[in-house]
Amino acid sequence: MIRSRTQGPYPAGRFGVPALVRRPGFAAWYLNVLAFTLVAAGGEWVTHQIAYLIAYGSRFGSVMASTPHRYYMGPLGDFVLFGIVALLVLTAVLVRMDAWREQRLRRLLPERVQRLIPAPAPALSRRALLTTALALVLVQVALYVVQENLEIAAVGGTTTGLSVVLGGHAFVLALHAAFALGGSLVLWTLASLLSSSRLVREFVAALVRVFGLRAETVVRPVAFDRPALQPATCAGRLGSRAPPR
Repeated sequence: MIRSRTQGPYPAGRFGVPALVRRPGFAAWYLNVLAFTLVAAGGEWVTHQIAYLIAYGSRFGSVMASTPHRYYMGPLGDFVLFGIVALLVLTAVLVRMDAWREQRLRRLLPERVQRLIPAPAPALSRRALLTTALALVLVQVALYVVQENLEIAAVGGTTTGLSVVLGGHAFVLALHAAFALGGSLVLWTLASLLSSSRLVREFVAALVRVFGLRAETVVRPVAFDRPALQPATCAGRLGSRAPPR
């Protein structure tokens, strides 16, 4: 579901890079850019393969085997696939951990308060989706142009610059745009899932603090090992004894 910025948690990003990790410091910025670059590389790889398949048809296999593509396109595809799967799995693990922590804290609250806790839900912005898609298109096209010109130079041809996407293969731009929009949707969905699950957990933790509870508080029954005092013993300890004769 696509919502506006005010309708739910909105993980802000910079320069079209979604903030999957929202922590200050270089490490968070590096991880966000790495995820963005991974998706951009995946979009460029798929676009390249589809463009060559459309352009060469039944000759696709022979063209790929007789050009320098054979040295790196296979390993690059495996690396991109592994990286995207790892990104999806890591996101699922982090969301599950937030849900587990939230459930532990939820049990410390009264039942009437638990019913007020909202469920995590991704909230996406159309503007953010389009901004990231545009950034992905620019990166993917740049990678494609560099790759194709290096391929041409490797076989002794004359580099043609932007004509590799503006010439006979102009449909490549449409492919880049389609896969960039899909990559933007994937990135922002993951970022929104992480953000919303974290916000719900922090909200429940705040409720626990408001009600004066602590997650580490455990109420244990007190066991009395000593037998109950007899009435006579109690009377002797309290000083109630017969008067002297």
